Amino acid sequence: MGLSTNGKPITLEGHQAATYTESWPGIPTAIYRRNVALIGKQFGDREEIGFDEISVRISDLNGWTQISGFKIEMGMDKRDKGYMVYSRLGIQFEPPDNIEIPLSRGERAFIRFSAPS
Repeated sequence: MGLSTNGKPITLEGHQAATYTESWPGIPTAIYRRNVALIGKQFGDREEIGFDEISVRISDLNGWTQISGFKIEMGMDKRDKGYMVYSRLGIQFEPPDNIEIPLSRGERAFIRFSAPS
């Protein structure tokens, strides 16, 4: 448990201290590598934690799930000297169905696909 450099409460889980600096007068500052960072709240040891809702952003979700909502269409035409050139390109996105993940106590999580611009 601690504070971020901009004063927000933080709880780190599965962390390892990396570098440590202290200036005088001032507050000791350490940089951590962590598995999970909860920003905006501090939780103490053995304090029960529960969430009504959680949202995460995952890069390369299409590669991880092997599912993609993108459809790419390319067209090529032959030119005078016999070489091929791209003449059309179309990209379409239709979100795949949600992936449902059953959790303990009868709860469920979903992976939703989106393509924000």
